[in-house]
Amino acid sequence: MLTTTTTTTAKSLATSILCVALGASLACSLAFGAKDPNKAYKSLKSQQSSFTKNFASGSIVSGSTYGSTSKNAARRWYIFNEASAGGSYTTLGQANYVAVDVGYHAYLRTIESTILGLNFLIGAELNFPIYLQANGSSNIIANKPLETKETAQAVQGWGVELPAMIGFEKNGFYLVGLVGYTWQFMTDTYTRVNGRGEHPTVKTNYDGLIYGAGVGYKVRNVINLGFRWTMGNMTNRKAGTEFSDAAIQDGLDQNAITHQTGRDIYNIDYMKFMGFVSVVF
Repeated sequence: MLTTTTTTTAKSLATSILCVALGASLACSLAFGAKDPNKAYKSLKSQQSSFTKNFASGSIVSGSTYGSTSKNAARRWYIFNEASAGGSYTTLGQANYVAVDVGYHAYLRTIESTILGLNFLIGAELNFPIYLQANGSSNIIANKPLETKETAQAVQGWGVELPAMIGFEKNGFYLVGLVGYTWQFMTDTYTRVNGRGEHPTVKTNYDGLIYGAGVGYKVRNVINLGFRWTMGNMTNRKAGTEFSDAAIQDGLDQNAITHQTGRDIYNIDYMKFMGFVSVVF
């Protein structure tokens, strides 16, 4: 249910961003317009091989024609939709995580080149990291290392990342800036104090503003090979912290920083490096 709601919200945000992009792309087009936008459109379409067309039918969507119904009207931008999969390494305060990532990207790209032959990009990305490995120490209990050798948790947590993107592309290579928000839901495992029974676990929630950059290369507008770097400051939410029975028995709830201070934990450093492959559809 959360994933569905988040995806719907993300698509609404992406749609709003794309509408704003139309105005921006039109302005760029008028100021730095190419010689023949229709010719550029036909040239790009002709680059797709028969395999490409079968693999990603409709991946390139005809863009704005300034309200004209004429087939000869000038197109100004494309709409791209992508489904992605990849992997990432994340540091969150004193802990670090390895994850697999799946996502959805939606953005506009102008047909006409602007300054220096660059094509303008603007859109949004929605990513879901699934954390499979955790190391380091706790962010909510001072000087408490995480249990990494014996854990019943196959998944150490998951997250939702929703950054807006803006940048430029040339000959398939692109550079974008990112800014947005993220929510992280972790399950920390600790070593049992008395050595008997299941190891205690604590569920923790984080959220905060993120920003960064991305680079990549698009192969015939079908395959996108990309890399993303983001960072920010997270807040650990006291209300979202849940202690297992074993954690309560070991007194972890009483040792939690949020319990001792009675408030959230602020300014937890966050940094993420992600590589991915996406398919345009």
